[in-house]
Formats: sequence, structure tokens, C-alpha cells
Amino acid sequence: PYTILNNVWVAFGRAYSANQAKIVSMKIYDGTSGTPGAQIGTTINATMGQIMADEAGGYYTEYSFVNSPVTLPASKKFFVSIILTNLQWQTGVHDTLSIVSNTNGQTTPSAIWERQSDNLWYQYGTAGSWNLNASLYIHPFLTNANSTATFTQSATSICEGGQILFDANGSTFEDTLLWFFPGGAPLLSNNVTQSTIYNTAGAYQAILYIVGGGCHLFDSAFVNITVNPNPAVSVTATSTSVCIGNSTTLTASGATTYVWTPATFLSATTGPVTVSTPTSTITYNVQGTTTATGCSSNSTIEIDVLTNPVAVATESAVNVCIGQPVVFDGSQSTSAGTFAWTFTGGSPATSNASSATVTYAVAGTYTAQLIVTNACEDDTVMSQVINVGCTGIDPIAANDPYAFYNAAQHQLEIALPLSENSFTMNVFNAMGQIVRSISTSDLKAVITTEELASGVYTLQVVNATMSYSMKFVRE
Repeated sequence: PYTILNNVWVAFGRAYSANQAKIVSMKIYDGTSGTPGAQIGTTINATMGQIMADEAGGYYTEYSFVNSPVTLPASKKFFVSIILTNLQWQTGVHDTLSIVSNTNGQTTPSAIWERQSDNLWYQYGTAGSWNLNASLYIHPFLTNANSTATFTQSATSICEGGQILFDANGSTFEDTLLWFFPGGAPLLSNNVTQSTIYNTAGAYQAILYIVGGGCHLFDSAFVNITVNPNPAVSVTATSTSVCIGNSTTLTASGATTYVWTPATFLSATTGPVTVSTPTSTITYNVQGTTTATGCSSNSTIEIDVLTNPVAVATESAVNVCIGQPVVFDGSQSTSAGTFAWTFTGGSPATSNASSATVTYAVAGTYTAQLIVTNACEDDTVMSQVINVGCTGIDPIAANDPYAFYNAAQHQLEIALPLSENSFTMNVFNAMGQIVRSISTSDLKAVITTEELASGVYTLQVVNATMSYSMKFVRE
């Protein structure tokens, strides 16, 4: 049933030549007519050096037609011929070559033919030849399905991180199919179709090996793959923080063409330079592409929009007695970078903290002013009128301690009345345990709650003649 010749093995019995580079060729002839006819297929060569080494080692010499298999004629009859015309037989310079045969008479009629000097073929057993009936140890190997490695690929030039689909469905094989993808992932595969990712730029070969056919024949095919580098795209801005109504210029580099997204607040969505006039914080993506290769990559940048500051000021009281502390708190202001308090007639007269405790030594009406500022340099001013003089205030109440919990600073700010006795201030947790305790004879005291856990606490202020308590929440 076999129609394709792939290999021929010859048992050479003797072999010698002083020139081991001499060629001993093999040709295949059509045998349909019963005598050697036209040559079919290509001529395959072996050197005398190869034949001598095989003969010395007791090996057959192989003539391989794998790379150019011979298709047999319809009759499937053929002759295998060893070409001796390159060898010399003269005395003194002769070469030696013989092929192992069986004994005369064992093969009738003779299977051996010789082409003589008249260019005609003679069978060994016929008149005018050797009168021998024998056959030579020449073994052709045939198959009905030659191994052929061939494949297609979806691309031969891609970008870093791209993939190629390889398809070997056009190959013929029986035993083994193996892909080898240097630079790719996976590196090896036995699948007929395989998708391969190339993450690193460079030049590679994708190779297909197959083994099959009646005699485990081998074939291979390859294709060159170019993996182009992705551009190193970067983006900068004249400022990454802007105030509402202001602009910043965005500049991209590293590629040939650029596309910006989203288009919100942008003057243009293509090109290396665009201007953003944002009204809210936004992140832009720029995709840069190298025109020559079509490869692209991305870079992002965030533009922060600063809102105008809004001052929010509170005070512990607007009607106080002389010397009674007033706590001013601006911690609830928004978008404030700096604080600037002015306390006309008060002590202190100014403060740059978010909150401050102030006393007034002279009765009267006073204005407290807060200015908050951020990078946009847009200020908001809050003013408060403070009446000092105790008019309409219970004198007993005016001489009581007063405490304010500054949640932003995590501290208790305590104003104490004049007294001959010092005050003790205790902070109790919800279980009644003292977690902070100080004593002072000053008119002001501050107790930090920075290290306290979140929860409800009680402040107690006591001395020999009075007692004061309040609850506060540490968030």
C-alpha cells in the first residue's frame, strides 16, 4: 500500500578510498517496464568517508530522501542504483567498494542489474553479464504518508505583550508534534493550534517539529517573528494642583501620536500637548502610539482642583466677664491651609492655630476675626462681636470654671476663676476610672486626649470651695 520512498539502507561489505571526499550517489529508477527506466526523484549523495566509517563499524549506510521524498510510479515498481562512476579502478590508485549479497542461485532470476559502458542495463544472470543469480542487501523503506511540517500564523510582527496564533493543521504526522517558541509563552507545546504571547521585544523564530510516517520520519518548519517595543510614554503638567477657573498644560512624550481621555475640561484630545481647565479633581490617560510599528502604551496623571476656603468660626460665649476665657474654634473651616485670628482687645491678640482661648481685661464690645487661606489665595473672613462686662450674667455663674472640648485638637481647654485654692482636674472614663489628672493654680489649663480611646468621658474640676463637671465625646 506504500507509495512514498523516504530512506534506503545499503550494506557495504568493503570500502576504501585514499580520497574520502569522493561521492557515491544513489538514484531511483522507474521499474514499471521490468528494466531500469527513467530516473524518479532526486539524486542523494554519500561520501566514501561516511561509507568507510559505516563499513568499519558494521553499520548500514543510510541514503535519506526525507527532505525530498520519492513518489513511486503507479506500478510501485522501482530500482535502487548505486553510482560508481566517481571511483577509480586502475592498478596502484584503485578504490574498493562492494555491496553484501546472498549466494549465487538463491535469487532467481537475478535481482542485480549493471549499467555497462555501452550505457545499457544488463541483468547479472543474462548472457554478456556475470551469469550470477543473486540479490544485494539494499533495503528501501516506504511509507504512504510522508511527514510534512507546515503551519500558518496570524502575524509575524507584533508589539510587546501581543500574541500570535499558530496553526499546524496543514502538517502530516503520526507520532509527535512539538512547537518551540523562544521568547514566547508557552515555550513548548504539543497542541496542533497554539496561541503564544511575546512579552519582550526582539527577533525570534517559531519552530515546528514533527515525527511520523511509516518510519518515524522527521520534518521541521520555522518562521521569523519580530516583537516590537512599546513606547515609553510619560506625561507632565505645568501644575498638578490648580484653583477653580485656572488651567494647566499637559505634555506627553515618548511616542509619535497621542490620544487623551476623558475629554472633560480639555482643549484638545489628540496631539502631544493639551490644556485642562478643570472644575473638579480628575485623572487623565494618554495613549501614545509609535507610527512605524503601531505599538502603544499609556500613562496617567491626576490634576487636583483646590476649592476656595470657607471659614467657619465658633466661640464658647459672646457675653463674658472680664478675665473669663472665651474659646474660639475654626477647625470646621473647609479647604483651609492656614489660619489667621485677630482678637482686638483680647489676649492673645493674634493666633495662627485653628482654635484659641482668649481673655479680655477691659469691659467693652470687641470683634474677633478669622481669615483662612489656601494655595488659591482666596480668603474668607468671619467676624464675631464679644460683649465683655458681665451685664445680665449671674455673678455666681461667671465665677464658675468653664471647659470646652476642642475635638479638632483632641484637647480640653479649661478656664478657671480666681481662687485662693488650686484646682484639680480629673478625666473619668465610662467605667469611672481616672485616665487623666492634673492640678493647677493658673487661670487656664489644657488636658490632651490624643492618646485616649474613642468613647464618652467626664471632666471633673474641684477645689476646696467649688466643683464643676461636664461630659464630652472623644471620637
